[in-house]
Amino acid sequence: MLIIMRHAKAGHGSPDHARPLTDHGRRQAGFVGGAIDRAVGEVDQLFVSDAARTLQTLESLTSGGLVVKERFVEPSLYSAGGDDVVELLRVAANERVVMVVGHEPTMSAVSYQLWDRVGEAGFASGFPTAGVAIFGGGHAWEELSLGSLPLQAFIRAPM
Repeated sequence: MLIIMRHAKAGHGSPDHARPLTDHGRRQAGFVGGAIDRAVGEVDQLFVSDAARTLQTLESLTSGGLVVKERFVEPSLYSAGGDDVVELLRVAANERVVMVVGHEPTMSAVSYQLWDRVGEAGFASGFPTAGVAIFGGGHAWEELSLGSLPLQAFIRAPM
């Protein structure tokens, strides 16, 4: 199972890498943490960008009830493209439930690349802040192929 998430609502400022979450963003991530926990249970392996807003999103996800066994801060996720995330998953993912917390437009791009195109997708025009795509699949990560993952759910935080 693969969970792809865009960070929660961040404030404005410079430098971009240091922008923190707003209070609303912390509430969004807390809500989503509980929703992911109810949908899939524990996350075995999580990869997160090293930007302040993604790390704070992770903190709020866990305060909201999400249990994460292993966390890996992955600096390359800050500027990665969809192909880079797919390659990261092929090389580094090795657990049953894997999650990536990153940035737009990459999170919607990688979701669109991996989605099997069955049904409707809530990310066709991009991920809202704290948007989460949950994909099923029982494959070996090193064999992850484009267009292969069924979308099980798309979670939106309250605006």
